[in-house]
Amino acid sequence: MVMQNWFIYKRRGVLIVLTSLVFWCGEAVLFAAMTTGVFGGFTNHISEQIRKDKAEFAAAETCTIWHYEKLKKKPTVRPDVENISLPTIDQGVEGSPCPKEYADGIIGARDAFAQTQSFLSLSLTFFQFALVGDRNDDGEYDAVELQDVSESLGVNFLKQEEGIQLLAKLNGKFDAVRKTAEFSVLTDGMQVLFEKGYRLTPADQDALNQVASQQQF
Repeated sequence: MVMQNWFIYKRRGVLIVLTSLVFWCGEAVLFAAMTTGVFGGFTNHISEQIRKDKAEFAAAETCTIWHYEKLKKKPTVRPDVENISLPTIDQGVEGSPCPKEYADGIIGARDAFAQTQSFLSLSLTFFQFALVGDRNDDGEYDAVELQDVSESLGVNFLKQEEGIQLLAKLNGKFDAVRKTAEFSVLTDGMQVLFEKGYRLTPADQDALNQVASQQQF
């Protein structure tokens, strides 16, 4: 009788363990399916902005150089010589968008150059942050990684939300930080990940270099 009860209790224990294991595995698989694509969607959103930032930065740089060259070529009038008005040939004005784009001249172009450079730097750093968050470089965020990435940015993380909702939150956070140029939000978030053991891996650096050096067409 005692032996029979022992087998009954043992079978119950095994069933409880198996049931718990099946439930845990099922929950893990379900959550993994829900979060699939969040990493790719997040990095694609940032890289698309990087392409726009690089184009705007290149345009501002070009016009800064253009206005600077125009200033160097600007003729000076000597007061002790009779001023004779002659028609001048404004080289490079036709076909150049710089005079219209920056009507206030080199000052506006330089301001735009500094601003676009700052935006590009922020976007590239955010892309680096997104890469660091994928700790094992498998091209996906698992449950822990996604939670760490979200919470380090101050984004509310809820397991019951679908991947598309979590992705929308991360993309929205990137857009908000970029709009206000809040570098501290990004640097503080990066520090949180580093304190949890995340690192910029060689694979991360290669991906970052590829995006940073990608040519604009």
